[in-house]
Amino acid sequence: MVHKMRFDIRDIPAAARYGLSARKLWIYVKALLFGWACVFVFGNLGYLAAGATLDHVWQEARLLPLPAGVFWESLPAMLILAVGLVLAVVSLLRAGLKVARITFEQIRGDDFYSGRDAEAFAKEHFKPVIITPLVLLAGIILAVVGGLVLGLLADIPGGVGPVIAGIVAVPAWALALLVVLAALAFIVSFWLVPAIVASTKGDSFESLFELFSTITSQPWRLVLYNLGSGLVR
Repeated sequence: MVHKMRFDIRDIPAAARYGLSARKLWIYVKALLFGWACVFVFGNLGYLAAGATLDHVWQEARLLPLPAGVFWESLPAMLILAVGLVLAVVSLLRAGLKVARITFEQIRGDDFYSGRDAEAFAKEHFKPVIITPLVLLAGIILAVVGGLVLGLLADIPGGVGPVIAGIVAVPAWALALLVVLAALAFIVSFWLVPAIVASTKGDSFESLFELFSTITSQPWRLVLYNLGSGLVR
């Protein structure tokens, strides 16, 4: 049976009901366990790279070896832990895509859409879920680097620097606003992009378009719905 959606705040309680599912919870439990295993293994490897012993790590951190002490003094240790954190985030994003697809099929009336079906869907459509945040992050980094370069150009002596800064001041302000918008999109992409891909089967470009449309067209919905979902949890 197709579940009727109202596409307003009244759908929030229904979202909570859809989330209360052993099948979906098990998907997230497996993702969380894998993420914890990545942090545990790569965290311990990072401490070893920093010169610590596993006995010391166990005494200090037990099952969650997060950065502390000598960890901050070793760049290889931080890079090793970063790999583990990235793998954990990827695991959670993949779980989010599978759960979103199962929910989408339920709304369409297919209550027998299985975890195996969701896994097959994730194998085929997972790339946009990863690429979309990476594109946003790359854009933010390039914009920040451009701002730093502009700052260096403004310091050119002989009056040339201030002239250059004055010419590009307006585009620089526009770029700064875009960076703020891109930063917001990057943060919410970890929640919205899996749902976007699950419902549209779109590529990275379409995911970016839908993401920015969600943020810019009716941003009050994003705030109101998150507040509503917090109340029904």
